[in-house]
Amino acid sequence: MIKSIFRCFLVLIFFIFIIGCGNKKMPKPYIKEDMFFWKKVKFHYVDGCLFVYAKLTGNCRNLKKVYVEIDQKCINCPFRGKIFIPKYNIDKCNVSLKLCNIKKIPFRFRVWGKNVFDGLDTSTDIYEVNSPY
Repeated sequence: MIKSIFRCFLVLIFFIFIIGCGNKKMPKPYIKEDMFFWKKVKFHYVDGCLFVYAKLTGNCRNLKKVYVEIDQKCINCPFRGKIFIPKYNIDKCNVSLKLCNIKKIPFRFRVWGKNVFDGLDTSTDIYEVNSPY
């Protein structure tokens, strides 16, 4: 009797172990439906302020927040930007932003869009500002 209970217990443990093994991954979002991308980026720098205008493609309704990374240390070094929160406006899929108090030129920057879904943030290319225009 005790042996049969022990065997049943071992079989139960074995099945629990087998069920517990396997592929354990976080569910992936529907990337095509949930992402947006930066297109047609234009910018200019005047009187210490950076103005950026961009068009988003994809699901631009998932844009939660915009921030700018600026690297003023070394133009030819690997990009190591400092994060700034600009004033920005979103009209449909058009984004315009203004970031002031940038005293030192030349500098490089890129704009990031925070997606409502984690892990789907996207950025622009890295742009270089050499002189005001």
